[in-house]
Amino acid sequence: MAECSICSCAVAAPDGTTVREMVDRALDEKCFLDDIAAKVNLLLAQHAPGLSIHRSSIHRHAKKCYTLRERAARLKERESESRTETRIFVEWPEHVLFGELAGKITSSDFDDADAIAPCRERDVLLTGTGDKPEQAAAPAEPPKTLEQIQSTCQHAMSPAVDGGRCIHCGFQPAKWRPVGLSRADFSASRRRF
Repeated sequence: MAECSICSCAVAAPDGTTVREMVDRALDEKCFLDDIAAKVNLLLAQHAPGLSIHRSSIHRHAKKCYTLRERAARLKERESESRTETRIFVEWPEHVLFGELAGKITSSDFDDADAIAPCRERDVLLTGTGDKPEQAAAPAEPPKTLEQIQSTCQHAMSPAVDGGRCIHCGFQPAKWRPVGLSRADFSASRRRF
């Protein structure tokens, strides 16, 4: 596969960055293709007169070369993340009830976990004892609903701007509204004439 004109360009800036590195950095910053072409052509006019790169070459580079490098970098990053995530291993006790699991170390990630001992810093090893866990006490009664709480409350209302609210259950009585037009509707109808 032939290299694109940006990857094959040997011209470098005074600080040592190549044209490909400049274009890739600008693509990382999400610059417009015309702006990238203008920056690169300014460099090329100083160091290699007669050579120029069009925005279509930058677009071609972005679709073929740049995305492959970006995809490879993402894949490498994903591999490094998988090495740092926590794995959980279970060490089964030597007991007849556990059958072929007795005395083995298992993990949900691997079929044969005996070959892979917990060696990473973030790994967790759970050791089974074979004892029965204690039963948690069942709740005595289900919690009351808001309607049940408000029906038995004596409603100690707190003075507030909005008409008050019960400090125990949060009940707030409905505001009284007169039948007919509201004050805002009445004022708006008077202004029309």
